[in-house]
Amino acid sequence: MLIAIEDYAGLYIHSPDFTAERITNAGDLLHRWDLLTQAMQADGVKLHINPDTGTYVSGQGHGGFRNQDCKIGAVHSQHKEGNALDWYDPNNDMDIWCIHNEALMNKLGLWFEVSYKTPGWCHGQRVPPGSEARFFVP
Repeated sequence: MLIAIEDYAGLYIHSPDFTAERITNAGDLLHRWDLLTQAMQADGVKLHINPDTGTYVSGQGHGGFRNQDCKIGAVHSQHKEGNALDWYDPNNDMDIWCIHNEALMNKLGLWFEVSYKTPGWCHGQRVPPGSEARFFVP
């Protein structure tokens, strides 16, 4: 896998909020992302390491799992349940590729925030938003 569970959990690897259920959610999410990024790379999309995290996870430590006390995101947000990931995407190449490959998003069971709301990262999650739109406005 391109992102290890430890990298996904980041600052919160030892948080009591990173429960067995959320670890299972995260493992499934990372597996789906791995399949997605394999397809992207086969199409020539370049993946970038985030200089702030040293991984593919975006942000400065909050792009993967977040504990319930994290001020970023709502209580029980998809990040806080181990269901969402912000992948470092400085040129928005991943977002653009996903839009053009919606059939694969359907097959993998991944939903994405619209790219104009995620400059420099690609937010994907393994559960549908309330709107059930494949590409949604948060």
